[in-house]
Amino acid sequence: RSFASRYPDGLSERRMLPAFMNYERRRAAVAAEDLAAERGSSPPPARPDRGPGSLVDDPGASMRYMEAVIRDGCRSRAVFNYLVSLYAGLGDEAPLFRFLSEHVPPASGPAGDGPAGDGVADVLLRRAAEEDACPVDRQFALRTVLRTGRHFRSAVRLYMGFGMRRHAVELALKVDPSLARGLAGEGD
Repeated sequence: RSFASRYPDGLSERRMLPAFMNYERRRAAVAAEDLAAERGSSPPPARPDRGPGSLVDDPGASMRYMEAVIRDGCRSRAVFNYLVSLYAGLGDEAPLFRFLSEHVPPASGPAGDGPAGDGVADVLLRRAAEEDACPVDRQFALRTVLRTGRHFRSAVRLYMGFGMRRHAVELALKVDPSLARGLAGEGD
Protein backbone atom coordinates (compact mmCIF):
# COMPACT_ATOMS: atom_id res chain seq x y z
CA ARG A 1 0.00 0.00 0.00
CA SER A 2 1.14 3.49 -0.68
CA PHE A 3 2.05 5.93 2.05
CA ALA A 4 -0.82 8.26 1.18
CA SER A 5 -3.41 5.48 1.33
CA ARG A 6 -2.20 4.37 4.77
CA TYR A 7 -2.37 7.90 6.18
CA PRO A 8 -5.23 9.70 4.41
CA ASP A 9 -5.45 12.37 7.14
CA GLY A 10 -1.69 12.93 7.18
CA LEU A 11 0.63 12.39 10.09
CA SER A 12 0.08 13.73 13.58
CA GLU A 13 2.75 16.33 14.19
CA ARG A 14 2.68 15.62 17.92
CA ARG A 15 3.31 11.93 17.30
CA MET A 16 6.14 12.83 14.94
CA LEU A 17 8.00 14.88 17.58
CA PRO A 18 9.98 11.93 19.03
CA ALA A 19 11.20 11.05 15.54
CA PHE A 20 12.32 14.64 14.93
CA MET A 21 14.03 14.76 18.32
CA ASN A 22 15.86 11.53 17.53
CA TYR A 23 16.80 12.91 14.12
CA GLU A 24 18.28 16.06 15.68
CA ARG A 25 20.20 14.04 18.29
CA ARG A 26 21.58 11.85 15.52
CA ARG A 27 22.57 14.87 13.46
CA ALA A 28 24.37 16.38 16.47
CA ALA A 29 26.22 13.11 17.10
CA VAL A 30 27.31 12.89 13.46
CA ALA A 31 28.49 16.52 13.54
CA ALA A 32 30.50 15.85 16.71
CA GLU A 33 32.08 12.76 15.13
CA ASP A 34 32.95 14.73 12.00
CA LEU A 35 34.50 17.53 14.08
CA ALA A 36 36.58 15.01 16.03
CA ALA A 37 37.72 13.42 12.76
CA GLU A 38 38.70 16.83 11.35
CA ARG A 39 40.80 17.51 14.42
CA GLY A 40 42.49 14.15 13.95
CA SER A 41 41.40 12.67 17.27
CA SER A 42 39.59 9.77 15.61
CA PRO A 43 39.20 8.32 12.14
CA PRO A 44 36.00 9.21 10.31
CA PRO A 45 33.45 6.44 10.71
CA ALA A 46 32.08 4.80 7.58
CA ARG A 47 28.33 5.30 7.36
CA PRO A 48 25.98 4.22 4.60
CA ASP A 49 23.55 7.04 5.47
CA ARG A 50 25.99 9.86 4.64
CA GLY A 51 25.47 10.15 0.90
CA PRO A 52 24.68 13.42 -0.83
CA GLY A 53 21.11 14.52 -0.31
CA SER A 54 20.61 12.21 2.66
CA LEU A 55 18.20 13.38 5.31
CA VAL A 56 20.98 13.44 7.93
CA ASP A 57 22.76 16.22 6.01
CA ASP A 58 19.80 18.64 6.15
CA PRO A 59 20.14 20.87 9.24
CA GLY A 60 16.91 22.76 8.56
CA ALA A 61 14.57 19.81 7.90
CA SER A 62 13.01 19.74 11.38
CA MET A 63 12.52 23.48 11.49
CA ARG A 64 10.95 23.57 8.03
CA TYR A 65 8.54 20.78 8.97
CA MET A 66 7.52 22.45 12.25
CA GLU A 67 7.11 25.82 10.50
CA ALA A 68 4.93 24.17 7.84
CA VAL A 69 2.59 22.45 10.32
CA ILE A 70 2.24 25.72 12.25
CA ARG A 71 1.39 27.55 9.01
CA ASP A 72 -1.18 24.80 8.34
CA GLY A 73 -2.93 25.62 11.61
CA CYS A 74 -1.29 23.43 14.28
CA ARG A 75 -1.79 24.92 17.76
CA SER A 76 0.01 22.22 19.76
CA ARG A 77 2.21 23.72 22.46
CA ALA A 78 4.59 20.78 22.11
CA VAL A 79 5.24 21.66 18.47
CA PHE A 80 5.67 25.37 19.23
CA ASN A 81 8.01 24.63 22.15
CA TYR A 82 10.11 22.25 20.10
CA LEU A 83 10.48 24.85 17.38
CA VAL A 84 11.52 27.42 20.01
CA SER A 85 14.19 25.01 21.25
CA LEU A 86 15.45 24.45 17.68
CA TYR A 87 15.62 28.19 17.03
CA ALA A 88 17.39 28.77 20.36
CA GLY A 89 20.10 26.36 19.24
CA LEU A 90 20.90 28.47 16.19
CA GLY A 91 23.68 31.03 16.20
CA ASP A 92 21.44 33.57 14.46
CA GLU A 93 18.76 35.12 16.65
CA ALA A 94 16.65 36.50 13.80
CA PRO A 95 14.44 33.40 13.24
CA LEU A 96 13.70 33.04 16.97
CA PHE A 97 12.96 36.74 17.41
CA ARG A 98 10.70 36.79 14.33
CA PHE A 99 8.85 33.67 15.56
CA LEU A 100 8.32 35.08 19.06
CA SER A 101 7.23 38.45 17.68
CA GLU A 102 4.61 36.68 15.60
CA HIS A 103 3.32 34.23 18.21
CA VAL A 104 3.79 35.91 21.62
CA PRO A 105 1.42 38.85 22.03
CA PRO A 106 2.37 41.64 24.42
CA ALA A 107 0.72 41.30 27.81
CA SER A 108 -2.15 43.56 28.67
CA GLY A 109 -1.35 46.26 31.18
CA PRO A 110 -1.56 45.84 34.93
CA ALA A 111 -4.69 46.62 36.92
CA GLY A 112 -5.80 50.17 36.35
CA ASP A 113 -4.70 50.29 32.67
CA GLY A 114 -7.99 48.87 31.48
CA PRO A 115 -11.51 50.17 31.73
CA ALA A 116 -12.63 51.61 35.05
CA GLY A 117 -13.57 48.93 37.53
CA ASP A 118 -10.86 46.40 36.53
CA GLY A 119 -10.20 44.48 39.68
CA VAL A 120 -7.69 41.75 40.42
CA ALA A 121 -10.13 39.06 39.27
CA ASP A 122 -10.64 40.83 35.94
CA VAL A 123 -6.90 41.16 35.39
CA LEU A 124 -6.34 37.48 36.28
CA LEU A 125 -9.10 36.38 33.92
CA ARG A 126 -7.66 38.52 31.12
CA ARG A 127 -4.17 37.08 31.69
CA ALA A 128 -5.56 33.52 31.70
CA ALA A 129 -7.32 34.20 28.39
CA GLU A 130 -4.05 35.60 26.96
CA GLU A 131 -2.21 32.48 28.11
CA ASP A 132 -4.76 30.25 26.38
CA ALA A 133 -4.53 32.33 23.19
CA CYS A 134 -0.73 32.07 23.02
CA PRO A 135 0.40 28.67 21.70
CA VAL A 136 3.96 29.20 22.96
CA ASP A 137 4.67 28.21 26.56
CA ARG A 138 6.30 31.52 27.47
CA GLN A 139 7.89 30.18 30.66
CA PHE A 140 9.53 27.32 28.75
CA ALA A 141 10.64 29.68 25.99
CA LEU A 142 12.17 32.15 28.44
CA ARG A 143 14.05 29.39 30.32
CA THR A 144 15.29 27.97 27.02
CA VAL A 145 16.45 31.33 25.68
CA LEU A 146 18.15 32.39 28.93
CA ARG A 147 19.89 29.01 29.19
CA THR A 148 21.65 29.64 25.86
CA GLY A 149 23.35 32.78 27.20
CA ARG A 150 22.59 34.64 23.97
CA HIS A 151 19.48 35.73 22.02
CA PHE A 152 18.80 38.47 24.53
CA ARG A 153 16.47 40.41 22.21
CA SER A 154 14.22 37.35 22.24
CA ALA A 155 14.37 37.24 26.04
CA VAL A 156 13.36 40.91 26.11
CA ARG A 157 10.41 40.06 23.83
CA LEU A 158 9.34 37.27 26.19
CA TYR A 159 9.61 39.52 29.25
CA MET A 160 7.32 41.97 27.46
CA GLY A 161 4.94 39.07 26.73
CA PHE A 162 4.79 38.44 30.47
CA GLY A 163 4.15 42.11 31.14
CA MET A 164 7.49 42.37 32.95
CA ARG A 165 8.55 45.68 31.41
CA ARG A 166 11.10 46.51 34.13
CA HIS A 167 12.96 43.21 33.58
CA ALA A 168 12.78 43.72 29.82
CA VAL A 169 14.26 47.22 30.06
CA GLU A 170 17.00 46.09 32.50
CA LEU A 171 18.07 43.29 30.17
CA ALA A 172 17.85 45.55 27.12
CA LEU A 173 20.10 48.12 28.85
CA LYS A 174 22.79 45.44 29.16
CA VAL A 175 22.46 44.32 25.54
CA ASP A 176 21.08 47.09 23.33
CA PRO A 177 20.56 50.59 24.79
CA SER A 178 18.51 51.71 21.78
CA LEU A 179 16.10 48.81 22.39
CA ALA A 180 15.88 49.85 26.07
CA ARG A 181 15.06 53.44 25.06
CA GLY A 182 12.30 52.15 22.78
CA LEU A 183 10.83 49.99 25.53
CA ALA A 184 11.00 52.76 28.09
CA GLY A 185 9.30 55.10 25.61
CA GLU A 186 6.44 52.63 25.09
CA GLY A 187 5.42 53.06 28.72
CA ASP A 188 4.68 56.74 28.28
